[in-house]
Amino acid sequence: MIKKPYLLSTLLIAMLILAACGKTTSDDNGTDVENDTGQAPNEEVENNEDNEDNDVIQDEDDSVGAVDDEEASENEPNVEEDGKNEEPQSNDFLTNAEQVDSDAQDFSMYILPEYTLTSEEPGRDSLYLTEDGKIFMRIETLPADEETYTYLKENTIATLEASSNENTPTELTQENSLPQGDNIENAVGYTVTTEEGIVTGIVFERDGLLVRLTIFDTQEANYFSDFLKMGETVVKK
Repeated sequence: MIKKPYLLSTLLIAMLILAACGKTTSDDNGTDVENDTGQAPNEEVENNEDNEDNDVIQDEDDSVGAVDDEEASENEPNVEEDGKNEEPQSNDFLTNAEQVDSDAQDFSMYILPEYTLTSEEPGRDSLYLTEDGKIFMRIETLPADEETYTYLKENTIATLEASSNENTPTELTQENSLPQGDNIENAVGYTVTTEEGIVTGIVFERDGLLVRLTIFDTQEANYFSDFLKMGETVVKK
């Protein structure tokens, strides 16, 4: 009878110890689970924020790149509208022109219907506007050599000075003011304003032929472009 209460007490103590151990284990497990489930969302949120930041940066980079491309495109020359970068179309406006031989010199050229070519004197031809003979271009040709080229160039400047009361002629520097075409070389030009109008002298070489063009124009009429384009077609017979 004495041993039974002792056994019951021992059993009760053992049960209490087991119960206490179970509670501790449960608390630990609960804490661990709570920590595990709580940590992952924080990491996921941080990752999502990082991804969003990266997306914003990427969008900004794409936007900047698009603006740069647009500005570069605007700055690029438009070949179709500008036309300056297209290959030159030789004298397209001379479609209705007729090739005519000089009677006094060793050259031929294309002439528009509104103009007439005539021999002024030996070594000189005049191409004039049919309806107004005061608007014309004098054409002179000589065999090409360095000495003659230098003479024609210097003489052209002197002639323009004399025709304008000693005003200094202005050199033509723009390409569209000088002859362009196959085998045209060493083109130079000068212009001066006189009481009668504008006088322009141009010298160039082509295929062994020296050509001097002297254009007499007015500020009101402005036939310079026509004369220049026709002058570009002067070739040796």
